[in-house]
Amino acid sequence: MEQIVTSTQKKVFIKWLIEQHVLDNRETIWLLNYLRSNERLLNIVHFVEAIGQRERSIVISCNSRRDSDFEYIKSAVRTTDPEKAFHDLRLNQDDPVYIKINMESVQPSAEYFAVLEDSQDSSPLSIHETYGKAAENATNAAERAYAETIIYEQINHALDIGDRDKFIELSKLWKTIKGQNH
Repeated sequence: MEQIVTSTQKKVFIKWLIEQHVLDNRETIWLLNYLRSNERLLNIVHFVEAIGQRERSIVISCNSRRDSDFEYIKSAVRTTDPEKAFHDLRLNQDDPVYIKINMESVQPSAEYFAVLEDSQDSSPLSIHETYGKAAENATNAAERAYAETIIYEQINHALDIGDRDKFIELSKLWKTIKGQNH
């Protein structure tokens, strides 16, 4: 099953990951920002759960207690230096790169599930079978948060213009939505 993950989804995920402040290595953040700004590279990047025996891969660990929170693997060569990975990625923008993010310290999000692709090296269960319910829950939570924001803005607008009836109607809707979240 081949998935289509857009470069926009990858950019959103990378931005989300950086904003979580769970990456300790400045060079890793710098490399991720470079990937985010390069459309051609984004098209060859694949976020997977397992990298297996891939030709080129990156493993990034969030808030790692390991010796290294970054590893770049090309064929049989391994390095923990993000700068070496950057130079190889900059010079070779044709071969795919598989990125595994170890996020033990981070609650996976809709952004993560949106970019995660099935891998030939992962378990026989597809990403959808494994994370489908969690992704659905994350998406529903995001939709509720968006609806709350819109209603909140409309309540403020009703207050600003003095529309008492609209304020009461929206306040009831607000309470209903907030009650569903708990």
